[in-house]
Amino acid sequence: MILRLTFPFASFFRQKEVQFILAVSFVLTLFIYLNIWTEPRYRLIAHTPRYKIQASFPPESSTARIIRLERRDTVKAAMNHTWTGYKQNAWLHDELRPLSGVPKTSFGGWGATLVDALDTLYIMGMMSEFEDALISLSTTDFSRPSVDQIAVFEVTIRYLGGLLASQQYLNMYRDAFASFSKNLFFRPQLPSDPDILFPGSLNQWANGDGPPPLDGDVTHLACFVGGMVALGAKINNSSEEFEIARKLTDGCVWAYKNSPSGIMPERFHLFNCPDREKCTKAGEGSAFDSVIDPSYQLRPEAIESVFIMYRLTADTSTNFAYAKLRNVLTPNPTQEDQMESFWLAETLKYFFLLFSEPELVSLDEFVLNTEAHPLKQWGM
Repeated sequence: MILRLTFPFASFFRQKEVQFILAVSFVLTLFIYLNIWTEPRYRLIAHTPRYKIQASFPPESSTARIIRLERRDTVKAAMNHTWTGYKQNAWLHDELRPLSGVPKTSFGGWGATLVDALDTLYIMGMMSEFEDALISLSTTDFSRPSVDQIAVFEVTIRYLGGLLASQQYLNMYRDAFASFSKNLFFRPQLPSDPDILFPGSLNQWANGDGPPPLDGDVTHLACFVGGMVALGAKINNSSEEFEIARKLTDGCVWAYKNSPSGIMPERFHLFNCPDREKCTKAGEGSAFDSVIDPSYQLRPEAIESVFIMYRLTADTSTNFAYAKLRNVLTPNPTQEDQMESFWLAETLKYFFLLFSEPELVSLDEFVLNTEAHPLKQWGM
């Protein structure tokens, strides 16, 4: 969502009093956030949870531990490479263009990548880089954006997201889940008839007085739903909801496996089955009915759900590749000159946590917001 600062908003946001209030509010919030994350790192390790949703992990063999740590170190090396490139070529800018090495201003010019990556640096134990980022952040003037357009949602989840929490109400959740489970989730028509689900889209412009028909339009962004449903199912102790979460996560894993490059497209279409339990028309569809956007934008949603399912079940995960790619339907996709801050804040963080000890940022103690900033539960 883009908020264009034109009449009547321009005059409002140009008032010095308004700019001062916004700046003070942001700095105070950032101060609280930094105080949380500058406490000793052991506070990220699980202690005594209020209620337990993570699985009890079995003892790890020495061979499995070696493999897991090698994968974790590979993720950390990717983070180190990303951070070094950002620091050398786009320090204190919102983003780095990874091919040309040119800075990009996209979220107010306040160093979105730096702020977004703070807790990832901390979680990975990159304390020197973390402290250096804090010192440099103190020079940022949050009262003066360098652009005349503010992406309200994106700026909020990046700069303030780690500090925002919401109260969840059980009855509201159950009503909402029942509605979108019935109207949004679908089983795709595929030759092998895999037992998977995808979140589709509703055609609000369809004629008629009944509910809008379901369209099998799938986006990578929607892959977070599997993990979201899994968390709700654990809290509600619902095996039926958890099975739906598993099928949703498996759907996105399927999309990765069935792309020529091994990476799920940004947006594609599938024909949906009339019956979610068994698809009588199995075999009539192909891997993807059509691909609307074949790019891969370094999105974290699929690995987010895989990470959550792994933490909740202790089952092994599926490997994913990662890159900023133009067309994942080709064996050797062309790279794009863009790297959004969620690559550091979310994608790499979820990969790192996936291969870390389950006590690190335990889901029994932390809630991860939209941008994967861990919020410790109140009173923990």
